[in-house]
Amino acid sequence: MEKITIHSFIKSTILLLMFLSATSCSSINMVAIENNTKEAIIFQGEFEHQPHAPYNMVFELKPGENNLWEYELGPLEENKLDKGLKQITLKNERGCTIVLERGAIEKITKKEGPWIININKDVMACK
Repeated sequence: MEKITIHSFIKSTILLLMFLSATSCSSINMVAIENNTKEAIIFQGEFEHQPHAPYNMVFELKPGENNLWEYELGPLEENKLDKGLKQITLKNERGCTIVLERGAIEKITKKEGPWIININKDVMACK
């Protein structure tokens, strides 16, 4: 009877270790914001990494510049754009302000190594 208990213990321990090793690995991903317009843009990204704890990232992008940030992706998560990114606000030198929610951000984003958010004249078309 003791052999069964030891065998069960060893089997359970191995399964637990396999589960922990599979779920403890995460990967670092990158997001690049590219300014493909002819004007400087103020970028403001609104993130929510914890419930009710927004975080804002603000920086200026001159024409042709880009900026990057990293985010962690859990081992069981799909390789998607940073899930904490909720919206971005873009403002150019003429005072044109564009607010993009998550769905609109995903439409102008592509995966080429890092995720690339392409800010071009179509995105910045103010009426």
